[in-house]
Amino acid sequence: MRILFLNFYEGPENFHFEQALIRTVNALKGFSIDIIHNFREDLSPLATAQNLKGFRKSFKDIKASSLGNYDLVFSLDFPWKKDKSCALWLEALKKGKKKIFVSNHLLPMDEHAPFFVWLKEKNIFSVFDLAYFYAFDHPSNFPALKKNAVRYRTYYIDSVYYCPQYKDFNPSRIAVFSAGSKERAFQTFNACLRENPQIEIRMISNSDFKPAKKYQNRFSLFKLNENIFRLKSELAKSDIVLIPINDRSKNQTAGMAIAFMGMSMGKPVIAKSRMWMRDYIEHGRNGFLYLAASKIPLAVKNAVKARKKWRQIGKNARATILKKASLDKFALKLIKEALRK
Repeated sequence: MRILFLNFYEGPENFHFEQALIRTVNALKGFSIDIIHNFREDLSPLATAQNLKGFRKSFKDIKASSLGNYDLVFSLDFPWKKDKSCALWLEALKKGKKKIFVSNHLLPMDEHAPFFVWLKEKNIFSVFDLAYFYAFDHPSNFPALKKNAVRYRTYYIDSVYYCPQYKDFNPSRIAVFSAGSKERAFQTFNACLRENPQIEIRMISNSDFKPAKKYQNRFSLFKLNENIFRLKSELAKSDIVLIPINDRSKNQTAGMAIAFMGMSMGKPVIAKSRMWMRDYIEHGRNGFLYLAASKIPLAVKNAVKARKKWRQIGKNARATILKKASLDKFALKLIKEALRK
């Protein structure tokens, strides 16, 4: 069974997806996978597996005429910009007996992705036998598809890369990790630091937030774009993960990626109680939930009071990820469903 995987949306989350698919194919007898990408940045520090059954090449190093035929072609997202990679992506799709599309991001607004507009106008998505979209994406933005081709997916995390790493606990210096930039209630950090003098906050974000001067010795900020490979190490050094979502946020999944990273690494996570997050976090058992931004400082204080339970809460969080949000399980499911179609 020959698989061609097209990874034409550059990002760490798509590289992690690729890694999960590689691990899955490596474990399947009689399967092989070739990978074509358009990544410019070297994301190999995130790798946990080698492709033992095929190649991984940039689109610049491939001619469509040199590609053979494949039993399955998977496209993870699509090129968002109209550039030189688009032609190769279109030609490579033709090489698959079955064609599977997997959205790994919310579908873009038309003004943000000109190639997506062109694909919809040309009805290109109708070539896919199956198409997976986030269940929380808006169907009004879906392209035209074959009848019964749509499948819905949820969020998954690379639980092999984000694996538990525990540290010695110092109750007088509790390390709180936070990350992300959009829809965040960073203004609550001052109250968190004031009401919990034993905590320090370490954050990876593109935000320019700074706490009050008297708390700055207990706050560290690393720019996200420059420290993408630092996420795992900072999570490993943390005792607990805080995701401060503001009350204006309409994105029900805001902060979910960071929450899953923390949970996968066996860390207690403090997150906003919202529809999708409640599917994964049960307050007090495998994490902590708060109802509004104004409740974040109290949520931190209550979580600190429960610190003797953190190790078990973290283990429960990891177990939840392995059961409900393992990227490797999703990769295997994709292959099995494609073969049944």
